[in-house]
Amino acid sequence: MQVRYIRKLMTSHMILEQGERLSTWEERMIAHTSLEHMLFAECIAEDGRNSLWYDITGKQSIDVMLDAGGLQYELLCKLLAGIYQAVEQIESILLQADGLLLLPESIFVFYWTEDIYFCYYPGNDKGLPEAFEELMQYLLTKADHGDERVVELVY
Repeated sequence: MQVRYIRKLMTSHMILEQGERLSTWEERMIAHTSLEHMLFAECIAEDGRNSLWYDITGKQSIDVMLDAGGLQYELLCKLLAGIYQAVEQIESILLQADGLLLLPESIFVFYWTEDIYFCYYPGNDKGLPEAFEELMQYLLTKADHGDERVVELVY
């Protein structure tokens, strides 16, 4: 999956190619539903292909954030609780939980509140268990190994 970013003066977007065409009712659910800490994309046709544009204004991806400093316990707890809440929210509007993107470059932290935001990507090629396992392996490499709580929780 190729990730592109467009940054303008007042907005920032993450752009992914649309992997799967949504059914009409799924499009309506996404267009008319606002879930806390979830980013749903706007589908935009360009050059004969559909792209999903996620508004990431004021947010920083977790991979960039962790490159600047190690994974701390509080952030890890927020991240794990956020994943749980995101799955519940997605399923509550009858969408597939496998659509939750758990790539480090697709999980965002809002600058001022440190709230975590997840992207919903219809047609995600990885199942949720596999994606979660890969995320945890990534987080293990970024964990603050001086803090026993972080290491224990990641394992």
